[in-house]
Amino acid sequence: MSRKSPSLVEYFAEREKHKCGYCKSPDTNCSHGMWAYTLKVQDYQDLIDRGWRRSGNYCYKPIMDQTCCPMYTIKCEALEFKISKSQKKLMKRMSKFLKGELKKNDTALCDEFVQDDSDSRLMEVQNCAEQVERARNNATNIDVSLIADTLDLRLPSPTNSTNSQSITESSYSAAKLRLVRTSPMSSEYISTSQQSYELYKKYQMAIHKDRAEQVTQQQYTRFLVESPLQEWVPADGPPQGYGSFHQQYWLNNQLIAVGVIDILPSCISSVYFFYDPIYSHISLGTYGSLREVMLTRQLNKLVPNLKYYYMGFYIHTCPKMRYKAGLRPSKLLCPETYVWCDIENCLPKLDKEKYSRLNEDLDAIDQNLSNDITQVSVCYNRKIIPYHIYKKQAHSSADEDEIREYSHLVGTRCARNLALYRR
Repeated sequence: MSRKSPSLVEYFAEREKHKCGYCKSPDTNCSHGMWAYTLKVQDYQDLIDRGWRRSGNYCYKPIMDQTCCPMYTIKCEALEFKISKSQKKLMKRMSKFLKGELKKNDTALCDEFVQDDSDSRLMEVQNCAEQVERARNNATNIDVSLIADTLDLRLPSPTNSTNSQSITESSYSAAKLRLVRTSPMSSEYISTSQQSYELYKKYQMAIHKDRAEQVTQQQYTRFLVESPLQEWVPADGPPQGYGSFHQQYWLNNQLIAVGVIDILPSCISSVYFFYDPIYSHISLGTYGSLREVMLTRQLNKLVPNLKYYYMGFYIHTCPKMRYKAGLRPSKLLCPETYVWCDIENCLPKLDKEKYSRLNEDLDAIDQNLSNDITQVSVCYNRKIIPYHIYKKQAHSSADEDEIREYSHLVGTRCARNLALYRR
């Protein structure tokens, strides 16, 4: 059994404010950030359950009571999902399209929910673009394999299974849905990578008006292919295992859309979605969200703990985010106690104030928090040691405040499970 790397991160304790991708204010967006060299999927699950989110290898957490547009983590309870009338109408329209019965001008939908959500997904990307680039430039060049050799930390080894083929759905002979692993790159992804990049470039230029020189293959790979998530294929997990994937939508042997997702122990987490602009009239962005809910339900039949669909962030002050509240039932993450709150109870609070605790139990506290930083895991001189030993070896405690801040942000569990790199 091959030894797996521990989760390794580098925290950036900066307080600079950046341009907001939502309200476009030049200097009111503030968040905490760290570079993830490698992450076990359970560790990333724990991070997103504390309000973190990744863009490539960069993980960021909004400073909710200071940023101009507070971003609340939102998840849909996929097993209890209740499809709305407009969503049913969209699915019927897609069925007609696949059968060749839909005319291009047959696009009228009466409900506000059914809209292309591509703008909101791009906003999330733009909102942390400056931080991502800075973190990439500041991150230390580390050979993770050297660090892994100092530990006796192992994940169950991948197992070969007759069920480990791609989940491919063929509702109609011309349409196929394929799930391909992107990190590490599977042969299925490699064989379609150029098509995927060309589709992304076409989408960005047509939908978001990017210039050709902005949409490079390197930018695409860093953003939508590279991932810190480790591949994990336990015998009792999903057929493809856990990690980072592209869900490819094929029509007549042409790639027409791609959903970028992470499959984690408790959820499918949506990262991005792009499609061929000539199919804009069939609301592929919203259809993709519904398909990802359905994939969550499908995988739950094999993995009972995998039952949520995470949609990233919900920003109540941003009208283009409102569609996320249309996937019911959904919950928002309380930014102070990190418990999940029914969105129906949250919306009236957010109508009054853009920042809200959300949790109505005023006595509730963060249960995953400790002021004891002695057991925070630190990577120093290629070894992973508790912080109290690091202080003795480094002959310094000057970074104590930074370590305590980091521990509070990631929570006690992650502070012990993640290895925090120290130069």
